[in-house]
Amino acid sequence: NKNDISRDEATVSKFFKSKTSNSLPYGTNYNIVLPILSAFKPILTHRLSVPLESTEIEVRGVEEMLYYQPIHLTKHIKKIFDINIQENVKPLFCIVLNDEDKDIMILDRNRENEIWLTIINIIENNAYIIESEQNGVINLDMNKIEIEGGQLFRLLGKWEIDFPKNPLIISNIKTDIFDELIRINEDYLVISGKHLDYWNENSVILMYSYCNIRDGYFYFADALWGKTKADFINVNKLIRKTNFNATMSLGYDQKGLEADHEEILESVNRLSIIAQLGLFHDKITLMPFDLLLCGKNKLTIFEHNASVLLQNELKLFNADE
Repeated sequence: NKNDISRDEATVSKFFKSKTSNSLPYGTNYNIVLPILSAFKPILTHRLSVPLESTEIEVRGVEEMLYYQPIHLTKHIKKIFDINIQENVKPLFCIVLNDEDKDIMILDRNRENEIWLTIINIIENNAYIIESEQNGVINLDMNKIEIEGGQLFRLLGKWEIDFPKNPLIISNIKTDIFDELIRINEDYLVISGKHLDYWNENSVILMYSYCNIRDGYFYFADALWGKTKADFINVNKLIRKTNFNATMSLGYDQKGLEADHEEILESVNRLSIIAQLGLFHDKITLMPFDLLLCGKNKLTIFEHNASVLLQNELKLFNADE
């Protein structure tokens, strides 16, 4: 438009004053242009299981995170001296398995064992991690670790044997790997021919997985827990209330879940156990660890998702559609 103010005039006050009636006599004036795209292309091209609610309980969960103190450990920082954990503060031990610029590819069992030994060495050098009486949570950061579902399955099996009482968070794995992990677990239960628990009802493993999207990453929160598959589904239904959940988005709540009314009722009653496992607030709400845990590119998981959501239109959908 010929009447538009040029960029130079809009950023130099003496010119801008002469063309506007409400300009300030001093200070800096800005002309901000906000482009509106006529052809909007959403970043998330697939349907999501959208969080269902946000209540006062969830808000208190955010407040609870103020009491957590992240403590970062790597193979280059094997020991922390004079850990000063204040009273009423809960430690969040973040074990970064690869702090190098180059990705680590787990190509064979030897490399797999090296990763496990790195974890063992860091924990043994910091006995406080597993001796903490302040509900310390351990996070294994898998950023820049190329791992397959079977390898992760074995790693988690070792964890269940060696550290069965410690709350665990796995972060920065691909959602495809999480999907593969669940399928391997279910195949193993069938092939073994034994009456085995679906996972473990005495400990829960929280997993933050991501999918690659245009110009970024989007994260999901899921839990491995329970005696039966119904337990696994129900705990993830709880998580879906406040988080984006891959278990629901991948349709595991509709795959091979055959349970009678009594079994479903028993599963719902077992949910009370998770209140004692260190990752949930007020018994039924997952703590928002995404506020503290790092995702890709030194952003928190929360920041990654917020960035994507601000650029994408989300619509609720009926899971039965």
